[in-house]
Amino acid sequence: MSDARMRLLPAVGAVVVNAQRQILLVHKKWTNAWEFPRGKTRPGETDEETLVREIAEETGITHFNRAPGFAETIRFDYTRDGVRCRKTVRFFLIRTTEDVRLSNEHTEYRWCTIDDARKLLPHANEVEVLTRVTPHL
Repeated sequence: MSDARMRLLPAVGAVVVNAQRQILLVHKKWTNAWEFPRGKTRPGETDEETLVREIAEETGITHFNRAPGFAETIRFDYTRDGVRCRKTVRFFLIRTTEDVRLSNEHTEYRWCTIDDARKLLPHANEVEVLTRVTPHL
């Protein structure tokens, strides 16, 4: 199928790391899966604006430092309500010391070791993001 007949959905996410070098994963209600915090880019929004907004909305974290030199992009296709969609998620590495306050999109969160995060993430492309971010921690 050509991209012209596919709904393109840009998004931004983050590998969130705390002072103990633990990785934040959130458990999404409707997919019943662990993931990195992320969300769709609004029209006219930059990646940086999406990052700040989505991290605040999903985790309550408003103070963080974005690590320079890390950005990874994953793409995946799916169908929702009969419409083919291609989501492109650009991930950044951010560091914070703030506590998490979950949105109503999620049922729980965990600060994980890298090994535990690798076991909880259900998709190979997210595990690959984790593998690629590890040297930057």
